[in-house]
Amino acid sequence: MRIYHFGNFYFSSIQQGIQASHCQMELFNKYIPHPYNGNEVDDCDQINQLWDWSNNHKTMICLNGGMNSDLIATKAFFEDESNPYPWSTFYESEEAMGGMLSNVCIVLPEKIYEMSALLRKFRLSFSDIDIMDNKSFATAMEDAIAILKERNAFEPIETFGAYSKDEIKMAQFMGNFGLAK
Repeated sequence: MRIYHFGNFYFSSIQQGIQASHCQMELFNKYIPHPYNGNEVDDCDQINQLWDWSNNHKTMICLNGGMNSDLIATKAFFEDESNPYPWSTFYESEEAMGGMLSNVCIVLPEKIYEMSALLRKFRLSFSDIDIMDNKSFATAMEDAIAILKERNAFEPIETFGAYSKDEIKMAQFMGNFGLAK
C-alpha cells in the first residue's frame, strides 16, 4: 500500500511536502472516530486500509497535482461512491491562501499502482481497447489481457487476479500524474 498526494504545482517543493503532511493528518481525522476507543476499526474497510498503510507500509508519494482546478477535479474523482479507498483533502486557511485546496491524498493497494505503472509503460488505455464501442467490460478486459500478453507484460494480472472496471479506472486515473518537483 502507498499513500499518494496530489499537490498544487505552484507551491515550492517544501511547501508541497508540508501540504501533504497536513492532508495526511486530515485523512486520519476523517476516518478515525473521535473519541477513538479502538472498537470502531473493524467496522470500516477504509479505516482498516488506512491502519494497514500506516502500520505496515508508510510509503508516501508526492505527485504533481496540477493547479487548483486540477485538484478540484481529483477531489471529484475520489468522491465517486464506487471509490473504496480512504482519501482526504487539505484546504489552506482563509487568512493564508483564501481557503484554497492545496492537497488531495489517497491510500491505494499495490494492485492499483502496479496496474497503473503497467498501463503507463505500455501506453495502454481503454481507448486502445475500445471499451465504449459496444463491448462489454469483460470483452474489453479480454482484449487488454491479450495486448498485455503480446507485450510480455501480464504479471500484475497473474499476481493480483481479475480487475474490476472501477479498479482499472483508478489505475488509469493515477497514470495521469507525474512526480512533484
